[in-house]
Amino acid sequence: MASAAGQAVLTGQIRGLLSWLGDGRKITRTGHIRLDDARRLVHLLDTGDLARPVRSSTELPYLTRLVGWSKAARLIRASRGTLVPRDAGLADRPLDLVLRLLSVYPETGSTLFPPNSGRLSPVAVHFRDLAPAFLLTLARSDGPCPVAALGEASYRLADTRYALEQLTDAERENLRRTIDVDVILAMSALHALGVAVLDRNLSWDMDELDLDGVPDWSRATVGLTGLGRHAVSLARPIS
Repeated sequence: MASAAGQAVLTGQIRGLLSWLGDGRKITRTGHIRLDDARRLVHLLDTGDLARPVRSSTELPYLTRLVGWSKAARLIRASRGTLVPRDAGLADRPLDLVLRLLSVYPETGSTLFPPNSGRLSPVAVHFRDLAPAFLLTLARSDGPCPVAALGEASYRLADTRYALEQLTDAERENLRRTIDVDVILAMSALHALGVAVLDRNLSWDMDELDLDGVPDWSRATVGLTGLGRHAVSLARPIS
């Protein structure tokens, strides 16, 4: 298990982040990584953020997820205008690191989803409640679980908390699409942690884009890895 944990994309990126951080790095007055540093980290950590002009490190979603998750797991913290390590030694214990990151997964909603109010879905708003439900569903599944099933569960939660019957058919369809996108983002985070495998299930002869030019995730499934089943059974919220 420790070997699998050490090979996870996210644990490797966190080791790289902590190594880059050293004794601490200056941050902006608003508490974010400085833009020049962020651009270097995108390449150093291979975050997958697109190479496009940005005005703030907060516009780099994968780097934002990495830093936010590390803060939630109490690996780093902001102190007097500096980002400093808090528990850097955990990076040398990859299985413990995965358990720590998974234990705070429900607390990461604000960093998993791009800060765009025009696409905010119930998955982002209620992630603290939905994340444990997602993990439980995956743990109870005998095999890969359709991502669409997790999206439907999220929609049902929204239906109990909001007056969705007042929406038009087009608005409901847009809400479902937004929910599906956020479920994919939530599952991709577990994939990066090495506790799940997110599979789009596309054949080579299938088109990879839908009619709107968006990647087709309609056949996607997600299932826990051996590491994931082990971690879900052991992870506990940190106090």
